[in-house]
Amino acid sequence: MVQKGYRDVPYHNWSHAFAVGHFCYLLVRTAAVRNALTELERLSLFVACLCHDIDHRGTTNAFQLQSVGFQFLFF
Repeated sequence: MVQKGYRDVPYHNWSHAFAVGHFCYLLVRTAAVRNALTELERLSLFVACLCHDIDHRGTTNAFQLQSVGFQFLFF
């Protein structure tokens, strides 16, 4: 389940992912997007929106660079 991949951090959490997914759902229902993207592309976009911050640690890129982390490359 996608929700389990999200940490309990202040912003990049499941609530944020759900909000992004909801926006995506509303977006892909518009005629412009339906005509521009295939069904598979719309599904891929929706899944990407739900999963875009999985395992985000809640820190900034600057913090990751200073602590010689590598996760900043993914977010």
